[in-house]
Amino acid sequence: MFVSGKNIVEKYLDKHSILRSSYLKWLLMVEASTVNSHNELKLLFLKANYVGNERYAFDLKGK
Repeated sequence: MFVSGKNIVEKYLDKHSILRSSYLKWLLMVEASTVNSHNELKLLFLKANYVGNERYAFDLKGK
């Protein structure tokens, strides 16, 4: 799976470092995955939301 906007996230994490470990764990999982459908993605990430145009938003450390 391709992850766009890593540079934006890295800048955000400079100010919110408490999220860095969650982000790095998520990034490793996503980049290693071979997800082929929305249903497969939801099995790995319950809080993944489809936002249109084959893009998803992830809640990395939400409640």
